[in-house]
Amino acid sequence: MESINASDVLEAARKMYSNIKEREKCSGELSWERCYQSFRELQNAARASERLEDEACLSLAVYLASYGMYRGSSFVSRCDASIHRPIVEMLASEEYRELAFRAQKGFLQSVDRERLWKLEKRVSAHYGEVRTEVFSWDPTEGTKARKPVGPVSQILVPKILLGTLGCVPAYDARFCKSAKKFASRVPCSLSENSLVKLYEAFSEVEDDLERTCGEMVFLSAGGGGSNDLTYPPVKVIDMGMWCLGGC
Repeated sequence: MESINASDVLEAARKMYSNIKEREKCSGELSWERCYQSFRELQNAARASERLEDEACLSLAVYLASYGMYRGSSFVSRCDASIHRPIVEMLASEEYRELAFRAQKGFLQSVDRERLWKLEKRVSAHYGEVRTEVFSWDPTEGTKARKPVGPVSQILVPKILLGTLGCVPAYDARFCKSAKKFASRVPCSLSENSLVKLYEAFSEVEDDLERTCGEMVFLSAGGGGSNDLTYPPVKVIDMGMWCLGGC
């Protein structure tokens, strides 16, 4: 298997961003941008309003759908976007504001991992309850139905955290394919060990990562890169890993 390094990932991310700019209206990446912007606006508001929370719920639902989480028999596809409101309210709190990464040196070493794992468990628990409720009721018969088998998909929570705070990669199939090509063999699920190895790899190219983040201006507000918001580091890493995972 051909190995890859952090520089390869950043180069792939830059190429993907260039392709997105050429076909903005047809890119699913813009749903991520709008979701991230919605939660950033919510966090920056002096007081969260019902309107901002509604917009965040809808933006999260659209983003998750465009990233494949509403396909097939997914339990979230059977629910209204309001199922995301407890998560919206949670992420709008001061407690998790610092997990929203910005393009700055040292972010890889300063991650509040204890707070991150607490959030991951709370998000997972919420959707676990929703999934149990969805699969324990048959709307056509109005009776109890089968209970869910197994836990919530292991990529649902990472994708939510990527879309709302930009603080962890998606850990989907293509990301994992790339992770296996790293010399350090980055584990393919969200865990302390996986993040440590991933962050160590990109600490070696931190200047290039910071520069790449600065080049990736949001396209969804105003179009043509007129927005002043740039992609957070973890999103850039995830983009490059996704690209290389398709090779």
